[in-house]
Amino acid sequence: MAHSQVKIVNLAYAAIGEGAITSISGTDAKSILAAQVWDDILEEVLSEHDWNFAKKRVALAQDATAPTGEEWKYRYAVPSDYVKARGIEPAKTPYVVEAGYVLTNYDNTDGDDLVLLYTRLETNPAMFSAAFISCLSFRLAAQFAFKQVRGSSNTQDRMFALYDRALIKAKGVNQSEDYVEDEKGSTSWVRAGR
Repeated sequence: MAHSQVKIVNLAYAAIGEGAITSISGTDAKSILAAQVWDDILEEVLSEHDWNFAKKRVALAQDATAPTGEEWKYRYAVPSDYVKARGIEPAKTPYVVEAGYVLTNYDNTDGDDLVLLYTRLETNPAMFSAAFISCLSFRLAAQFAFKQVRGSSNTQDRMFALYDRALIKAKGVNQSEDYVEDEKGSTSWVRAGR
């Protein structure tokens, strides 16, 4: 099923008992509110988890300017679609992300790339998973409840609670799509005869 920004916004408005909009660029108060908060809420929900549909890996180019201070020797600019770092390759390479740069002591001039694993800013709703859409719509609903004149803290609290539950479920669904060879886990269920 094709997802759209308007469809997701309308799910959020329906959750708080409000009518639908026809366009995110409309001139009515609900469309204006949706347009104002969409980008920030989308980025917030994307940052909450390592969503499979928003995963990306990229080899970073070392910046010519060294970081200030003595803790880190090299810096690498994060990509323009960067939301949140999820890891670095080679594994176990210490790093921090500050002011749009990955700071590390790893020098890639010997030919081995420094690869950033990150959540990208995926803006195409057709790429979103159904579980992510549920999370995003409840988080938008909480924001809409806060901004609406008729909204109450009860409605907002309820939407945040639904968002939290949807996020837990979505994380499980998202992780179930991952396969890790030789994954270590409990075999207690085997020993129990289940």
